Amino acid sequence: MRDRIILEGLRIDAWIGVYAHEHGVRQRLDVDVIVETSIAEAARTDDVAHTVDYDRIAQIASDLALSEHHQLIETLADGIADRVLATFVDRVASVTVRVKKPGAVRAAANVMVEATRSRASRDPAGGASRDPAGGTSRDPAGGASRDPAGGADGPRARTLVMGAHRLALGRRALVMGVVNATPDSFYDRGKFFDARDPGPAIARAEALIAEGADLVDIGGETAQPSSPVLSTEDEIARVVPVIRALASRVTVPISVDTYKLEVARAAIDAGASLINDTSGLADPRLGALAASSGAGIVLMHITGHPKQRLTPGYADPVGAITGWMADQAAFLRAAGVPRERILLDPGIGFGKTPAESLRLTAGIPSMRALGYAVLYACSRRTFLGDLMGGLPPEDRLEPTVAVNTVAIRGGADMVRVHDVRFFARLTKMLAMISG
Repeated sequence: MRDRIILEGLRIDAWIGVYAHEHGVRQRLDVDVIVETSIAEAARTDDVAHTVDYDRIAQIASDLALSEHHQLIETLADGIADRVLATFVDRVASVTVRVKKPGAVRAAANVMVEATRSRASRDPAGGASRDPAGGTSRDPAGGASRDPAGGADGPRARTLVMGAHRLALGRRALVMGVVNATPDSFYDRGKFFDARDPGPAIARAEALIAEGADLVDIGGETAQPSSPVLSTEDEIARVVPVIRALASRVTVPISVDTYKLEVARAAIDAGASLINDTSGLADPRLGALAASSGAGIVLMHITGHPKQRLTPGYADPVGAITGWMADQAAFLRAAGVPRERILLDPGIGFGKTPAESLRLTAGIPSMRALGYAVLYACSRRTFLGDLMGGLPPEDRLEPTVAVNTVAIRGGADMVRVHDVRFFARLTKMLAMISG
């Protein structure tokens, strides 16, 4: 491929800068994106379908610049190049991104960073490299081995990989927006569901992304025990049209909230890149699917079926559930899922008493010590209302904020919430406080 398409002089606003006075202030950057491709087919047919979408490239750059505060333009240039390459990987040989920051130093008019990423530099599966053993080694005490940085097998776990998507961890907690393609959600009560039209759910997802969601989680079966278990066919009919439409319209990762193998497979085929398994690998074939497809996977602790609320009782809930996480994550690693594609979720409110859920919330640091990314999913849950004297879902924001703040300060890498705008701002402010 010798041809190039050049988007020159994109003017984007960004949260960028090292110094205190640059935090919370948008700055204007000049960005050039140079794509090496072949224009032969587009030139021959005069058809836009055979070239890259210029507007989408511009949107990728803008979305990434405003997704979080970056200290360095090096980070931003690298991220834009990688995401453009991932989006157009079948048509593009390489992407070069130049990011120019006017007035960065007094002695020069501008500082410019240039990053080039090529298809040849990506591994065949489009994901992160795997360790030779493919598993987690164990120390004599039965725990995952750790290096001096404190993570299992090292600090590389600070990137979350989901298919072609890579999300940096550690700068601030990421926000997963909840999209219920269901008529019986406990919170929105079917507001965004239409059995004949995926439009309301699609619009809801796009609204959450505009509010600051780093990814969206699409679910077709409510977790409420009082609601029936859906057939695989019905669940696919609810989630796949939403995922397929979003995959062609948004640049953030899409998660599917399911514990059914065939639903997960159909969702990945439609464009999902994360399996949010709420069963704790009740079907171990979900691990094999994640390994073969390159998708990320959420490992959520639960006892029994997701529709059940078994509460076995734990003398030490943090120790018991952290041990379960270590063992199940080792199973995933042995199945071929790299560490960077695994998220641990303590399953707050699922088969736990309110007291146990609170102890798990305070115990997030123990889970982080395993070296995997941690998802904290507790938004307007029933037990929060119960603890506050019987509050209905619409009045549970304050207790939701409290438990999520404790989890974030304890090291949770991602929160799954309904109130995206609120939590997008909260996570940015907490990151600023932490420095």
